[in-house]
Amino acid sequence: MAPHIYREQEIVELPAAARQLGAPGGLRPTMIETLFDSWVTTMMLVVWRAR
Repeated sequence: MAPHIYREQEIVELPAAARQLGAPGGLRPTMIETLFDSWVTTMMLVVWRAR
């Protein structure tokens, strides 16, 4: 199975979708958005260091 390469638009849409999860003002949307942002940052650093 080939890995999925996220397009820039998908990277913008995923945190926005995370904000819709759970109750408004709750911890869940913020936690999921933060985890996703951390994952994206980590992957960007991995790619940068591999160059």
